Amino acid sequence: MSEQDLVEIDNTLEGKVEQLIEEIEKETNSYVRKEIRKERNELKKCVKIIREDFIPRMAKYKEQNEIFAIETAIRKQIKKRRYLYAYERRTYEKWTT
Repeated sequence: MSEQDLVEIDNTLEGKVEQLIEEIEKETNSYVRKEIRKERNELKKCVKIIREDFIPRMAKYKEQNEIFAIETAIRKQIKKRRYLYAYERRTYEKWTT
C-alpha cells in the first residue's frame, strides 16, 4: 500500500463523512440522527488516524528504506574492497616468499 492509496482512502472517507453530515441536517427524527452521528464519528476517527498517523509513518518508512538501500550498497563496496585487499596481500606474499 502506497502513500497515494492512503490519500485516496482518506478522500473517500471524507466524502462519506460529508454525506452523513448532510443526512444529519435533513433528518428530523432524533434517534435516527443519533445513529447517523455515531457512524460519522467512527469515520472521522478513521480519517484522523490516517492523516495523523499512517501517512506520516509511510513517509518516514519510505525515507528509511532509501537510507537503508544506500547503507547496503556501501556495505557491499566495503566487502569487495576487503576481499580485494586480502587477495592482493596474498598474491604479494606469494611473490615475495
